[in-house]
Amino acid sequence: MPGIPAFIAAASFSGVHLASGREGLMIHVMPDTVEKLAHLASCCNTMALMKVNKRVPVLMEDIRRYVPARTVLLHRIGLDGEAAYELTPSSEVPEDIGYLSIVIITQKGF
Repeated sequence: MPGIPAFIAAASFSGVHLASGREGLMIHVMPDTVEKLAHLASCCNTMALMKVNKRVPVLMEDIRRYVPARTVLLHRIGLDGEAAYELTPSSEVPEDIGYLSIVIITQKGF
């Protein structure tokens, strides 16, 4: 969608609450280690992470270790084949997750 940031479109598509009031929101490239991801998560309530596709194993390890309130993986939002997947520690991530993927992680259940 021209003019709409991808993370905003992804949040709208999935119904994820990004932030209100003094809640923190971070937009970042998906880190390459679980430790870096955990550090980022400690800084804010919600994260929108871009370029997830090659780092899905890091994402899933983080979910298994820290079990965030909600994790949504979004793919091709605004394009043919758009999809959203709620992830849990036991989730299987679809193999066709490509470059146009975003994950939104919330520390509170919204």
